[in-house]
Amino acid sequence: AVMYTMIIVALLYVLFGMSTITIFGTDTLDNVLLNLTDGSLCALAFKVLMLTILTCAYPLLCHCSRDAWLALVAALRPPGPPPKHPNLLPSLVSFTLYVVNVVVSVLVPSISTILTFVSGTFGTLIYFVVPAFFNLYIHTDPHQAHPNSKSILLEDDDEMDTYSTAAPQAQQRERHRSDSVLAATLDFFTPNNDYRSIRKASLALEHKIHSLLPGDTPDAPEEPDTPVA
Repeated sequence: AVMYTMIIVALLYVLFGMSTITIFGTDTLDNVLLNLTDGSLCALAFKVLMLTILTCAYPLLCHCSRDAWLALVAALRPPGPPPKHPNLLPSLVSFTLYVVNVVVSVLVPSISTILTFVSGTFGTLIYFVVPAFFNLYIHTDPHQAHPNSKSILLEDDDEMDTYSTAAPQAQQRERHRSDSVLAATLDFFTPNNDYRSIRKASLALEHKIHSLLPGDTPDAPEEPDTPVA
């Protein structure tokens, strides 16, 4: 299956290249849109199509775009029993996005300008913003957090230790607001929503690394202060 996929992709690249040479010739600019007449309706339509398809079919946003369309359809759908074939609509949306992507790719072979913009924007988001959100999220679980406590789960082989520490209510409210943003962000980038497994695995790896360092052990949570009688 992998070999057939590689052959099909290579043939598509060759086909796109031959189509570009046939339509525009060899004397073209890097972005084929620059060869079109400025201000023409055709150039404007191509730019809109390219921007739309790159936003919907970019690998990072493929599932998110499909989920957005499905959420819109679900909101417009009148209340009633669930559909008999729940996988039919997601499959149709995915197939439609794929077909539109192929059609626009054939009509506009060069997408360097918009692709650079989209890659740079989401590259910055992936490399700098998302890791910080993820690091905060695996240490604060909004689905398991108690109103007045923070639970840290550490999984080592078949054992799991749970530590609880008290925290002021003001800090808990601030953490809850932050967790809402983090949860929404991971909802956007993680279609399967398996946060608990990701969090437990990440904390287990961190605990294992600390245990292997000489003279370095994970810090246990501090016990809450108890009033002295």
